[in-house]
Amino acid sequence: MSQFAAAPSRWERFKQSDFLYYFLRDKVAMTSFVIFLVFLTLSVAAPLIATSTPSALSCIIRGVDD
Repeated sequence: MSQFAAAPSRWERFKQSDFLYYFLRDKVAMTSFVIFLVFLTLSVAAPLIATSTPSALSCIIRGVDD
């Protein structure tokens, strides 16, 4: 019986890929990725940051009472 080595997992192949190597060393790519993560975090946390609705703000600006 012959023994076969287990194929590396998808994550192991990704960690060893040239894409990850060059991506982590490219300053523009890393800066863009960090900015993307900031925008993503802000969009997910938007309901917590802005507790009032946009329509309520327009009523306040126009001076209309609800």
